[in-house]
Amino acid sequence: MNSLLEELLRKAPVVLDGAIGTELQARGLEPGECPDAWNLSHPDAVEAVARAYVEAGSDIILTNTFRSNRVALAGHGLADKVVALTRAGVLVVSSDDL
Repeated sequence: MNSLLEELLRKAPVVLDGAIGTELQARGLEPGECPDAWNLSHPDAVEAVARAYVEAGSDIILTNTFRSNRVALAGHGLADKVVALTRAGVLVVSSDDL
């Protein structure tokens, strides 16, 4: 297991809910719009959410990939984009600039 994660778990339970969708809505994501699609269409906004969590002191940053699976993305006509959306969601929060 990763030493940072082990250290965090020794201190207290780790509870995660990045509220990525809520944060993206504050940046213009419309109700019913696919948040995961923003990994490709609005990567700067997705990175801004991650950056805000880092600046607030977060040790763990979640990716914007909550619904990045073929079933959920099919409802938005994006089932064929699952790999691209997931890859972009990981890359945007693994930037050295965060």
